[in-house]
This record gives sequence, C-alpha cells and structure tokens, in this order.
Amino acid sequence: MFFGLVEIDDHPCYRMQRVVEEFFEKSIDRCECSAGLFPGWLHATIQNGRCTLYKEFANVHALLYAAEMTTASRRAIYEQVCLTNHIQELCLGAEPIPTSVIDWESLLGEAVVSLMLRLYESLDLAVFRIEGQAEDPTHSFYSAFIEKNKHICPFCGLMQFKNPRGIRREDLDHYFHKSGFPLAAANMRNLVPTCGTCNQDYKKDKNILTDGSAFYPYGTIPAIRLEIDCVAYPVTFDFDDTGKWSIRLELVTPDPTAIPKVNAWNRVYAIKQRIEDEIREFADDWMKQVADDEPRPVDKDTFTTLITSAKKRAEEQGRRRMEPKQILKCAFYDFMLTRADLAFVESFRRILNDHSIS
Repeated sequence: MFFGLVEIDDHPCYRMQRVVEEFFEKSIDRCECSAGLFPGWLHATIQNGRCTLYKEFANVHALLYAAEMTTASRRAIYEQVCLTNHIQELCLGAEPIPTSVIDWESLLGEAVVSLMLRLYESLDLAVFRIEGQAEDPTHSFYSAFIEKNKHICPFCGLMQFKNPRGIRREDLDHYFHKSGFPLAAANMRNLVPTCGTCNQDYKKDKNILTDGSAFYPYGTIPAIRLEIDCVAYPVTFDFDDTGKWSIRLELVTPDPTAIPKVNAWNRVYAIKQRIEDEIREFADDWMKQVADDEPRPVDKDTFTTLITSAKKRAEEQGRRRMEPKQILKCAFYDFMLTRADLAFVESFRRILNDHSIS
C-alpha cells in the first residue's frame, strides 16, 4: 500500500460483528434458539416477520445442536469466529491463521457461509443506519471514509474513488476474501473501500495472507519509495515501441519484517506490472504536459526547470490524495531528472519545440 487509512470505527455497521460473536458465544450452551441469543438492540429487527435473517440464524443453531455436536465443539467454533476476526493480528503475522473446525462442505458449513453472506447483505438494514440519516448505512460509511481518506485508492494509487455524492459507491472489498474467510464476511474491519480495478480485476479471491503477513489497511504503513528506470528505451522511429521499464518498490527505512507485506501487495494487486503498463501508455502525455504553460520554445536548462516544477506539482497533488497517478507521475519525473538517458530527455524537448514551431 502507498498509504494507510483512517478507520471509521464509530459507524453503527461495526455492531454487526458483535451480533456474530454474541450469537456463537451464547449458542455454546443454549439449546433453544430465541431472541436472547442476540444483543437487545437487534431484537425488534430479528422478530420482525418481514426479516428473514432469523431463519438463517435458526438453521445454523439447529445444526450446532445436531447429534454429533458437543459443548466443546460449539466452543471451538466460537473461538474460530473470534480468531478469524483478529484482522490486524493476522495481517501482522502476530497470530497464525486458525485451523478450521468447521467442514465447509457439511450442512453446518454451508449454513454458516449462507448466514455470513446474508449478514454482509444486511449491513444496510435500518438498525445500522446513523440516527437521523436516511442514507443506506454502507453508503454513509463510504461517505465518511472518503471524507477522512480522500479519493485515491491506497492499493494502487492509479484510480480515483467514485464520488460519494453519486448514486454508486466504490466496492467494500473483503480484504480477507469471503471464500477463504467466510467468518469475517460481515466484519467492517475486513471491509475496505477499494477501487473496482483493484478489487474486481486483480485481487478477486486471492488470499492476501499467502506470503505470511500483509499490510493492515488501517494500520501504520511504512513509507514506500517508487523508483522507475528504463531497461530498453523506445526506438524513436517506431511509434509502437514504448520501451521496457523497471519498477522498484522499496522501503524508505529498511525493515525485513515488511518485505513479505510488500510482496503480498504486489502479488495480489500486480502493482509493478500495472505501473509499467501506465508508463508505456502515458509517458508521452506526461512529458507533453510539462510544457503546457510554456508557449515559447525551451532550451535544455529551461526544460529541466519545467520537469522539476512538474514533479513538485505531482508531489503536492499526491499529498492531497484527490487526483490519481500522482505518485507514479512524481516517480517518472524523478527518473527523467536523475537517471534518464540524456538523448531520451532531449528527444522530448525537440518534439515539444517542433510542435511549438508548427
């Protein structure tokens, strides 16, 4: 991740996790399914005849009391529910991924998965709405998230989140995918607004923890330096040749414990490949933007000054987190200033001057 996120931890949607844990905890030794298995503030919703959630809970509860189940097995399931939702600890590698005591292909496993997915869909029930607001709870959560974290996806830095004032919001991505971690499907600490490209095109159902640890989105993210270099410069007479680029994601302060997290980030979101693709597609445009406000032909020194100014603008816009790709543009301009072949830089200056003359 390029930067950490500020948690919206006071939103009513967070109460859903308490519903899950209380239900499984009380079901350890309560053989009768009733409203008493749930927090008092949920009773009216559960007992409403139009709400079908109770049937899902009742189905799971009945299977928890099947002939082969014991108090010890129900307690083990409750413990698995709790441990699976230690999102931060699991990301940091501070706790091992709990071994499942539930056979997910059994009737109980299928019922639990169905329940958890229904709970995720039920986050927009009125009971999770902010008092006095008519907005759907997950949309109000998204609006509060954007207000605190601004508009740029932290996982790629390339995409801008949808405007919360619109009728659509960005995805609430299951950071621990629901296919592998169904017991965390309705935990708001596992639901992170993510751009559609990161979530739907790249992450999909990949396990973020395969490398042993991962960035916790709402934790402290170490400073990452994006460094760009060119392995093979584009051939100037071939318009289809966009060169071959080298992308490095380096920790500003070396930390061996963070390396698996960087690797997981790159593996799941294909960051290096996506950045290289962006450079191949847009580098020409970025360099043309350098002299957009300079109508006169520029000499070499002036051109360097213009690139430096463009880099500073990208740095400032990157800090504001309102415009996408600024982290990448800043790194690209830094490459042009410090590591680029002089002939490559000069080719852009000549193109701009030829355009200005024409």
